Amino acid sequence: SNADKYAVSISNFNSSSYRFLGYVGNTRNKVTINKLKAGTAYNIKLTALNSSGTAISSRTAGCTTLYTSVNIKSSYAAGNGYTFNMATVNPSNSISGYKVIYQSYASKKAVTKYFTRYSFTLPMSGTAFYQVKIYPYIILNNKRYVSSSATTRYVATGVTLQKAGNTSTSMSVKWNRISGATNYTVYIKY
Repeated sequence: SNADKYAVSISNFNSSSYRFLGYVGNTRNKVTINKLKAGTAYNIKLTALNSSGTAISSRTAGCTTLYTSVNIKSSYAAGNGYTFNMATVNPSNSISGYKVIYQSYASKKAVTKYFTRYSFTLPMSGTAFYQVKIYPYIILNNKRYVSSSATTRYVATGVTLQKAGNTSTSMSVKWNRISGATNYTVYIKY
């Protein structure tokens, strides 16, 4: 109530050196800070000053900008699903979870799920390609903010490879067809 203006400063999350951004008059209690890096943690320092310019109160808060995309550490078919292990971020609370939209080539029906863990399994069945879009989100003041950019992967489930016969100089193999596949790559290991 005795504040005349507020001084706003910012620093990188792991730094104690603040950069002064400017003053905000006492008639406002909100400010937008632009030109920050995506997926980056910051400390914001707000100092209330009286009419003579003396600091009467100061508070800091950690915050992060929304990640535009995320990295997948590993992914693999598991039972009747497909598991994704996401790369961890620092600080760990800069991503609250993941919005995942996936659809199979066969059904073309999009399914949306939300996950709060770094590892999650999508239920997938049949022999079809799936398009998987993963969006990071963060929850602030009980509201979910979802990135507008997705990390997209195409995965196939249900490939079954069978030996079909061989001769002294060749081997024939066969497999079930995958809906949506345009070609197949075959590898051999001695």
